[in-house]
Formats: sequence, C-alpha cells, structure tokens
Amino acid sequence: VYTTSGASADVSGGGVRLNMIPKDGGNNFSGRGFAGFQDKSFQSDNLTDELKARGLRSADGIDRLSNFEASLGGPIKKDRIWFFLSARTFHLDTLPADAFNADGSPGVDPQSINSAQARIIWQISAKNKLSVYNDRIGKNRGAAMTAGFDPATASVVWNSPIYTTGSAKITSTLTNRLLLEGGFSTNYERYNFLYQPGIYKERGTPEWYTTINKQDIALVTTYNAAVSQQLQSPDRISLAGSLSYVSGTHNIKAGIQDSWGNYRRTYLANGDLRAFFTNGVPTRVDVLNTRWERRDQLHADVGIFAQDAWTLHRLTLN
Repeated sequence: VYTTSGASADVSGGGVRLNMIPKDGGNNFSGRGFAGFQDKSFQSDNLTDELKARGLRSADGIDRLSNFEASLGGPIKKDRIWFFLSARTFHLDTLPADAFNADGSPGVDPQSINSAQARIIWQISAKNKLSVYNDRIGKNRGAAMTAGFDPATASVVWNSPIYTTGSAKITSTLTNRLLLEGGFSTNYERYNFLYQPGIYKERGTPEWYTTINKQDIALVTTYNAAVSQQLQSPDRISLAGSLSYVSGTHNIKAGIQDSWGNYRRTYLANGDLRAFFTNGVPTRVDVLNTRWERRDQLHADVGIFAQDAWTLHRLTLN
C-alpha cells in the first residue's frame, strides 16, 4: 500500500510511504526462477541524418542485458519455523551516446546489481511471532558517463562496499483485541564514486597537478580525469514499539519510535582544479579545496504517538 498524504500518527515524516506485509511462509517447499537476456541485435537505432549533421556520432544503446532470479521458501520446522530466500544477478552494458575510446571503439558502461535476501519467521507460540529479515545488495558501475566523455579517463567507477537493510520484529496477541508490536531495523548505504584505475594521483606529486578534470564547453567533451572522487555513507538504526486496540469500529494505537545514525561524506580531486576550454583554448579554472570531509550525527529522533479512530458506516474520524 502506497500512501502519499493523510498518513496516520505513527508516520514520522512526509513524503511517500510504502507499507509492505510479506507472507509468513507455509509447510510446503516452493520456488520460482526467471531468466532474461538480450544483446544489441534487439536494439533499434534512432540516429537520424539530421542528428548526424549536427555532430552526433552515435545514440544511446544497449550492448548486452541479462537477468537471472531465483527464490525458495518452505518450512524449517513444520507449523513453527519457515524461511524464504531469493537472489538476483542483473547485468547491463550500455553504450552512452557519442562516447568513444581513443581507438574509435564505442565506450561501454558495464553495470551490475547482485542481491540476496533472507527471511525467517518463528511462531514462538499461538500468540507470539518473531520475524527476521536481511537484504544485501551489491551495486556497481564500471564507467558512468554521458555524451562527450572519454571513457578511459573521465568516466566514474561506482561501487557499494555495504548496501544492506535488515529488521527484526516481534508481535504478541495479548487478547483478541490487543496487539503488542516491537522491532528494530538497520539501513546502511555506503557507496563510492571513484576515478578510473590509474587516474588518482598522490597529492603534491607532479602527476597530481596535471591529471585534472578538463572540459571543453564548445565541443561538449570531458577528458583527462573525472570531476572528483567521493565517498558517501548514510547509516541509520531505528527502534519502534506500539500497542493497538482493535474492535472493528474502534481502533486505538499508541507507541514510541527512535532512530539514530551518522552520514559521512568525503570529497577529493586531483590538482584541486577543473580546467575549462572553448574549442581547445583555455578560458577559466575552478579552484577547489580538497580533501574535505563532512559528518552529520543524529543522536536521537524520538517520537511518541497516539491515534484513535472511530468508524460509523462510511464515516471515519481520526
């Protein structure tokens, strides 16, 4: 269920909210698989004579795409403990428009997403249930670039050393009208934007001063080095607990939430300089001041909430 407005009191912030309730599992083993593939022979070409006359040598395209998925679920112990596993490997090699290597071959941006997730549900007793979940993703990009980039020097390598979400939740049906819930979740999204191998230079060396980002605003080209190297790592941990009274026409829910974490960002660039040209003629430079690092620390984001909802025929009061 997606909610864009009119959220209930247990929603701490604005924006789109996704409420997802996964299945608990069953006593039969079941699974599924999927495989997909295409190469550039499936790709149409919309490079017209008009675009060629304006200087465009190639249009965006796909070199190769593959997608393989599999999932399996079933009982660990009948009527008590169930599991669900899934994994995916997705690879996409794109051909950015008008990006060519020095030998004339088209630049290729190899991208991949490899993910695996696991969920275990334990029916502790008739009234108590525990679920644990973790999702790990590896997102990588070998040469992020757009038209006019030199793939070997100006494109950017993306990787994600840690990209994972996890949670644990316990629910207890105290009576046929009272439900107690508690849990915590973690979210780590650490990712890097890096120079191509060999482009990064040690600060103060002769190569550090010369291997800088260069852009020609008339030719719309970027070469010699990417704009910068960056590290971003937003980490967040959350705790929540609530007690609900449900009678059908009268629903009360009250609880408490807390979350904390840090957000670290680093930024550096060869030469502390970006050079700009017009048809090969130097016009200006942007002087930088790297390396810099920024850390945002959230010690606590606590919220206490209570909500009372009455329903009478087609009218609901909150």
